[in-house]
Amino acid sequence: MEDILHNFSGASPDGGDPNAVLIIGSHGELYGTTGNAGSAFCTVHTFTSRKKGDGGFLPIGLAFGQAGILYGATYDGGSGGRGNLYQLKPDPFGRTWIHTVLASFDGTNGAEVNGGLVIDPNTVLWGTTHHGGADGNALQDLRIALAPDCSVKP
Repeated sequence: MEDILHNFSGASPDGGDPNAVLIIGSHGELYGTTGNAGSAFCTVHTFTSRKKGDGGFLPIGLAFGQAGILYGATYDGGSGGRGNLYQLKPDPFGRTWIHTVLASFDGTNGAEVNGGLVIDPNTVLWGTTHHGGADGNALQDLRIALAPDCSVKP
């Protein structure tokens, strides 16, 4: 038997088009993403622009890192036009989340993240992109090492 927790209407205020696997926070909270914004649930971040800024189109793939930092990716948008890798870090008082773009994809370094993200025991963030690389059509492995403070290692 299954229980339906919520049916998205596809419009404000509850959003729609959920498009990523749910992950569980340290206190049992469920985290996920939707393709259409809403405000009926606790919204951690609303992406502002498909083409610039935080690269917000079709956010997918979430993973929790050290200190409760949430990592994710967008399929499209961002300064490179082909998606972003980002982190959402809780502020010291736990009232807001601070959004930081860690990488922007332009095709040469991958394009269109298409699956989940995982962080291994060595604090390396792994994922895959649908396109990118030398010929533009190869499946790329996304591997980004994270420093102890959860920033990207050079």
